[in-house]
Amino acid sequence: MSRQFRKGLPLPTLCFHPLDQHLAPRAFSHSNRLDTHPLMARVITRVIARGVPSDAGSPEAGLTLIETMVSLLVFLAVMAGVVPVYMTYRLQTLQNPVRTGAVAVSQQVMEEIRQNPAVDTLPSSGAFNTTPAPQNKALDNLAAYGKNYRATIYYCEKAAFCDTNSRYVRVAVFQKFENGTVSSAPVYEVSTIYTKFDAQ
Repeated sequence: MSRQFRKGLPLPTLCFHPLDQHLAPRAFSHSNRLDTHPLMARVITRVIARGVPSDAGSPEAGLTLIETMVSLLVFLAVMAGVVPVYMTYRLQTLQNPVRTGAVAVSQQVMEEIRQNPAVDTLPSSGAFNTTPAPQNKALDNLAAYGKNYRATIYYCEKAAFCDTNSRYVRVAVFQKFENGTVSSAPVYEVSTIYTKFDAQ
């Protein structure tokens, strides 16, 4: 099968001088004459005999297997870095409304505790799902921003801040789901120290 030559590719032509036909052929390229060495003449003859495929260097030529594999590896490396960032962003976007509601609930519970003027009447230890007396408000089903929560009040977890005139209080807010279950970890926590000031 003969090979086609690229259109417009300059190809040298070979000819023999009439007076020195015993010498090696000399190559001419268009109007420029190129005197060549006998070895070079052989190389040129072989190149012409083989020809240049018409699709060599064509932009339509496909990728090799190695090029395809390298491109695939680069793509996978890029995706391995992008996907975790995207998933983290999506998780934070979903959790933001839940956290906002939990912050509102914790502020509400803290305000309920502040309504008690006598610090020494607050519990000195333990965890409670109700506000202190006299309110005794249940904290099992609190709502904020369309989400449901359960709050727990922890008293005097740090004994150094608990005495007759002060109480260390921590409020943990858990998300409550539609099936009645509660998140294993609190969505939001806040702590403070309530201190009794003596009036002068």
